Amino acid sequence: MDAAFFHQLITRDGPLLEGFALVLLALLLARLAPLPQHWDPLQGLSWLAKRMAVKVCHPERSAIQQLTAGILALLLLILPFWAVVSFIPLLAEFPWFFHLVMLYLCFNDQQVLHRGRNIVLSMQMQDLSRARQQLSPMSLTETDKLSATGISKTTIESLLTIPVSGLIAPLLFYTLIGPAAALLVRMINQLALSWPTDYPPYRYFAAPVHRVNNLLMLLPGRIWQCLLAFQGPISGYYHPFALRRDLHYRLGLLQLGSRLLQRELGGPVQYARQRLQRPKTGPAVMPTTADINRMLHLCHTGYLICGSFLLLLPLIKITFAP
Repeated sequence: MDAAFFHQLITRDGPLLEGFALVLLALLLARLAPLPQHWDPLQGLSWLAKRMAVKVCHPERSAIQQLTAGILALLLLILPFWAVVSFIPLLAEFPWFFHLVMLYLCFNDQQVLHRGRNIVLSMQMQDLSRARQQLSPMSLTETDKLSATGISKTTIESLLTIPVSGLIAPLLFYTLIGPAAALLVRMINQLALSWPTDYPPYRYFAAPVHRVNNLLMLLPGRIWQCLLAFQGPISGYYHPFALRRDLHYRLGLLQLGSRLLQRELGGPVQYARQRLQRPKTGPAVMPTTADINRMLHLCHTGYLICGSFLLLLPLIKITFAP
């Protein structure tokens, strides 16, 4: 290898290498130096969404009026912020820095496995109060009254679903379109998490953002299902696309997790001091801390597979490019 080779490599594959380096650096920063929750702009967006819902969500009005209010709220919360953030790199001398910041914000949920291990340690020490506090940032439902079984079930569900929006979706949309698209998808997902349709007042108001979010998360959700399903016994698990054929990717993931662990997932949760009913899936066997460890192992392996593919992709491109 000589100087001419490296010059040709940088000239031909420079943008690819730059994009690959940005992803690796953003993932590394999110893993080693995650942004505190109270400084996370996406958490600020969630706070604004809840405040806006108090003002514009009126369950007593007709379904059409609630749907219209939901669409307008979605556009008002997303478009101004996203347009400004997306326009800044076009004026900057070093746009890669702002692209790095966008990816860093998208990947800020990389501590989910670490938090899951801390929850297991707290439960093994019979410190349920601490386990509830550690679980709270991972769940949008109320955790202050959860039993040991409830903590185990909620932790497993969080481990199943968070990597879709916090890793797979940003990687996919960044690769296909760019960092602005990855951030847009992440913002829409944050709004969907802030307005759960299981909460009766949000049934129609939140329907538009959930429809858009489920559509955007469909392919990332299928990818994550494959990464998990291929680690289980072949019989009954190898075909994750047969699990659910609608757009509710979260329900498909819960169904897959219950099959892999042979434990019950889903069921009622607490939100805004109300008990919300959700469908259950899996056998009537409650999960324990041992099942959290099993899910941590599955998710860790899925992360390793995803990271290995990320490392191999530019090498394959460079090696086989004409």
